[in-house]
Amino acid sequence: MKTFIRIQSFLLGLVVLASCEAKVNKDLVWPQWASRPLVEDASLTSLTGGKSVNAGDIVKFFAHVYDDYSDLASYTLEFKANNAVIASVAGTLSGSSADIYLETEMPFGAYYAEGAFYPEVSLCVTNVVKGKTEKRLDNDHNVSVVRPATPDRLYIVDNLGQTFVMERQGKSYDFKTSASLAPIGRSFWIAEKVVSGKPDFSSLVWGKRDGNYMVVKSGEGTEIPTPSSQGYGIKDMRFSMYSFEISKLVNHTVEIDWDKMEPDIKGGAHYRIMNNVALVRDCQVVFKGFPDVKNCLQTDRFADIEAGSARFTGPSRPWRFFYNEDNKWLIVNTYNNEDDLVWVTGKNAGYPLEPHTDCQFDWFGTEPHGYLSAVKVTDDEYIFRLQLYLESNFELKLYSWVAWATELTWHSVTPQTLTVNDENYGLAGSTFKPGVYMLTYNKYTQEASLEKQN
Repeated sequence: MKTFIRIQSFLLGLVVLASCEAKVNKDLVWPQWASRPLVEDASLTSLTGGKSVNAGDIVKFFAHVYDDYSDLASYTLEFKANNAVIASVAGTLSGSSADIYLETEMPFGAYYAEGAFYPEVSLCVTNVVKGKTEKRLDNDHNVSVVRPATPDRLYIVDNLGQTFVMERQGKSYDFKTSASLAPIGRSFWIAEKVVSGKPDFSSLVWGKRDGNYMVVKSGEGTEIPTPSSQGYGIKDMRFSMYSFEISKLVNHTVEIDWDKMEPDIKGGAHYRIMNNVALVRDCQVVFKGFPDVKNCLQTDRFADIEAGSARFTGPSRPWRFFYNEDNKWLIVNTYNNEDDLVWVTGKNAGYPLEPHTDCQFDWFGTEPHGYLSAVKVTDDEYIFRLQLYLESNFELKLYSWVAWATELTWHSVTPQTLTVNDENYGLAGSTFKPGVYMLTYNKYTQEASLEKQN
């Protein structure tokens, strides 16, 4: 006789029907190792059994799970996109056999591609002796998801009940506020629609849940904390409906005037140089009198690059600007030998913009392009990054100062692109191909990664 157990999930309001089968004779067939559950017939479909849904539609999941030697204990079903969990549900199981049936809304998460997109759907099942099995659905047993239409505008609704319009930027997924945010409150929602001064949770609303910005329903998650403006006030905010990333521009502008830069020749190249430029994280940098800066800035320290301005994304501190008049690119480095820095040098590597061969590292030999400063990602962490061009035979080392005695130890967590040998040299990994990469280094854990840029 089969007994059906109803389990209520507090996360997504899911219903699970679990059927307990007769137990096998454990005393006769108990193995010498901890058993693991088995998963059969796992699939995800639309409510009508179809293979394609829109984000926000109800989908149904089914799997049969069993263990011949131990009772089942629990399950977790996860939805991921771009390796980030966008939704999950967990529940308990009993007996040695169960059918898991779930009906839930297909979440809309970050990095959903245009057109048909297959989310990563995984079921993890454990038994009472902590044996675990994880089953990831292949595309034949999964549903493709279509992202929702991109509206012409979104709305920021803060904790004071104020509403600020965010206009779509062209045909992109990017939105930007169109009025000053000086009076914004301490937290806010981002909503597709607003009713009576409040977010309409029947449409898309973004809040914060599990430490991430997510689409939430009424009663889920919390408001997004308003980012610090470092005392300058917030001039505008941007939101990406693709990556779900939020950025701000503080109400502080720094001007780099071509006519006020000192001409100089370094390494045989003609430069214009400006020293001791105090930049603030997320301030606006205006380039006055430059021929063109839209394609000459390092994107590991500048964003929202337009014809004559950009948002600075590095830490607040003094910087040095080196404009190469021959190749028309701009190197922005910190000052040498300050505390809390990471410098990168070597050979067969260098500045990330073309022409790559004209800007090669040379083991601290030539300023400014013989070595580059990595950028501290946040003010309260030890993570640094640097965008750079790498040839197949590159050699790299990291330093705290522009000095040999300050060499930093590192080890790679992406061995396919980066290996570190016994002499502390960073070299190409097994699948490395020449190109532009982002090098990330945690000065506290000494972990480094190297990821190819598009």
